[in-house]
Amino acid sequence: MLLLDIVSLGQLLGFICLLRCITAACQDDDSETIQSITSNEAYSPKSIYVPYSYKLIPREDDDNDNCCSICLCDYEDGEMIEFLDCLHFFHAGCFAQWLALSHTCPICRFDC
Repeated sequence: MLLLDIVSLGQLLGFICLLRCITAACQDDDSETIQSITSNEAYSPKSIYVPYSYKLIPREDDDNDNCCSICLCDYEDGEMIEFLDCLHFFHAGCFAQWLALSHTCPICRFDC
């Protein structure tokens, strides 16, 4: 499965979960529940968390995709990375700290 397929599948699953939760909340007619669901990061369609795998994300020596653009450390197998809609990815912890300062992708300035 290609990396893009995994990202697209993750976004689709997140969107389906969001729709199911909103539908259930609408049936309860509880606007506070809807608001809390849509503001929850776990249902955000803007990014997905996946464990890094060298096999899934092949690296090239001349490419900068082998390290996090925020901390400049190499990715290790099993580390949690966060993919954005712009398809850039970072260590999940590094990106969480970045979001405290800015709500854009550190590479292309895409709105997160």
